[in-house]
Parts: sequence; structure tokens; C-alpha cells
Amino acid sequence: MKRGKYVIVFCVIGIICLGFSGCGTVDVLKVELKMQTGDYQEAITILKAYLKKNPDSVWGRTQLGRAYLNIEDLDLAIDSLSKAQQIQPKEPRSTLFLGLAYIGKEQYEKAIATWEGYKSNNLIITAEIKKQLTLLKITYSRKMAQRALIEEEKLATIKPEKNSFAVCYYADASPNNSFRAFQKALAAMVISDLAKIDLISIVERIKLQSLFFEMSLGQTGIVDPSTAPRVGHLIGAENLVVGTLSSGSIRTDTSLASTSKGEVVGNAAITAKEDEFFNLPREIAINVAELAGIKLTGVQLKLFGIDHTKSYEAAISYGNALMALDSDNWKDAREFFKKALAADPQWILALEGYRSCPPDSSPTIAQFLAMSSLSMMKTFMVVVDNAIQNQTDDDRRKEAEKKQLEKSDGGGGH
Repeated sequence: MKRGKYVIVFCVIGIICLGFSGCGTVDVLKVELKMQTGDYQEAITILKAYLKKNPDSVWGRTQLGRAYLNIEDLDLAIDSLSKAQQIQPKEPRSTLFLGLAYIGKEQYEKAIATWEGYKSNNLIITAEIKKQLTLLKITYSRKMAQRALIEEEKLATIKPEKNSFAVCYYADASPNNSFRAFQKALAAMVISDLAKIDLISIVERIKLQSLFFEMSLGQTGIVDPSTAPRVGHLIGAENLVVGTLSSGSIRTDTSLASTSKGEVVGNAAITAKEDEFFNLPREIAINVAELAGIKLTGVQLKLFGIDHTKSYEAAISYGNALMALDSDNWKDAREFFKKALAADPQWILALEGYRSCPPDSSPTIAQFLAMSSLSMMKTFMVVVDNAIQNQTDDDRRKEAEKKQLEKSDGGGGH
């Protein structure tokens, strides 16, 4: 057992020394031994002495921040990790731990921004952070929605930014609710298109869905022009896109409602055959821009629709994935994203959804909301530590395979 621990320690040493320059192997060994045995105070003592001689050591600052993180001294952890980032901006390991420290301090916006900036060749860690970011974003959005409802009277007096937009789910007016999945896919596609207009800010679907949940609108999220101003104040959007989906051919009736004016600015209707549904998001986005008085450039018009699919089956699977995601059913969400990709492997929205879908074993959002910020931090910390270990194991395996291949090639010429 002890031998196994030392093997892990030396492997970690190898990885760290590859990742950081200017750190002595003896110092690494001392610190990692203390960290492995949970003697964080002694690790801190060693690191402080080391940093007096090497104040610009990214390794030293990062490890010191990591040690403070483990004893829950979050202010000192943030201070040390921030210094590491100042020395080497976006350094991967300090980015991971800094995000955790912000979670522990309930500074969720900073945590999200920090992890969104994570860039590394460590593919296993990168993939895991994408998934954990989804959980963090949904949890934070739910907290913000709860706060918005508590502060509704105050928010009602605040005028949203003129060029802020939110796209609500279109009401399913078909006789058998056949557009239940498509309504979510359509909203996501319209949001994606409107986001390409640099003159506006668009509310993320996750934020809007969180508000709908807290307003007890459940999966439908249906907002009509009369209730749009309330939603607009709560979500901080001046312009709300609302509408209905009717069957036969797919008909969309779109209304653009103004939050501050409390009225509908304009309406537009589009009809498309089912096998030409892919035209709807682009046309809706163009109509919304026109209703809002935004003149689109030729470049922006060309960008519309690029990320979307011509497979209705893919769109329906994607919509089902979003419904599962909104119900904290991570396993079904992943399966539906896979089905969407099977129908259209090139669809970027479906690929992004699949890559960012939380692991099956992840807590529900209700469980996250019931946690203290420290408990939430520890939950994410376990996942990050496991990802680091899995990355280490994978790097070791690849290195061993490389050496074996070099050995085989070296002996093949005699």
C-alpha cells in the first residue's frame, strides 16, 4: 500500500515538473508528500520558504493556493492562485483551483468565468470541466432566478438595456402537442442565430429555463405577450421573443414584446414544410432584428443558419435532450444528444450539448442548491482531483506505449 502511494507521488512529481519550470525536485517531493498525507500546514510552511527565494514561481503559488484550498482558507487560496495567474495568465492548474476557491466563496460568476477560460492540452481534464461548468451554470442560474423573484418589486423599477433579448419557447398549438421537443430545439437555434448579431446581448437558454422553473412554468416555459414584461424584468431583458407553433406545415407566429413599454412591438408569421424546418430559425432571427429596428449586415445574414441541421430527426432528438437536461436527467440527455449526432454528426449545437452534458452520476440541481458553498466546492473538488488523476494515468500509459514503440523500432533494424 505504501509502495503504491510512493508510485503515485513520483508520477505526480513527473507531471508537475513537466507543467512548471523553475521548481526543484526536492521541493516538489517534500510538498507532494505532505499534500498526499494531508499535512497541509507543513506543506504551506515549506512553500512559503520556497517562495521567499522564488517569488515568481507559478508552481509554488499554485501549490500554496491548493494547500490553502484544502484547509478552507479561501481568501489566502484566491490570493495565491491569483498571483500565479498574474505571473502566467490562464495557467491551467491554477485556473482549476481558482475556480474551486471562487465556488467556495459563493462568487459563482467569477468561478464560471475562470473555468470558461481553462485552456489545456490535457483533454481528459478539459472534457470534464465542460461538463462541470454546465452543472455550475444551471445551479447559479437557479439561485439568481430565486433571488429575482424575491426582489421582483425592485427589478420592476429597473429598465433593462435597450438591446437585450430573450427567446422564450413557442407555445405548442398542435392538436397532439407534437412540437413539445421541437419548441426547445427551435428556441436554442434562434438564440444561436441572434447571438451572432454583435449589437445585441442575448440571455442564455439555461438562465431563462431556470426562471421558468422557479416560476412554476415547468417544461413548457410558455410566455405570452401579456406576461412577457414580467419575465423581461425578472430576467433583465428589454425584448422578449414569444410565439406559437401550429401544425399542418410548421407555422410560427412570432411577437416581439417590449419589457419597458409593456406592449408588443410587432408580429411576424412564417410557414415552412417539415422537411424545410431549418429555414425557420434564420427567418425568425431576421424578423426579430427587423422588428427591433436592427439593420443586419451582409456578413451577419450569411452567418445565420450555419450551425443548424437539416435533419428533423436530429432536431427532435436535440429538443428531447434539452428536456431531459432541464429535468436533471443527465443519462437520458446524453443519449438524446448522441441520437441527434447520429442523425447529423456535423451539427455543432448537438455536439456542444453532448460534450457539456453532466456525467450520469452527477448530483441533481436540487441537491446542489441544498449544499453550502463549501460543500459544493468539495463536491466539485473531488471531480477535479479525479480528472487530474485520470489525466496522469493516461499520460503515463501513452508515455509507456511511446517508449515501447521506440524500443521496438530501435531493435527492428538489426
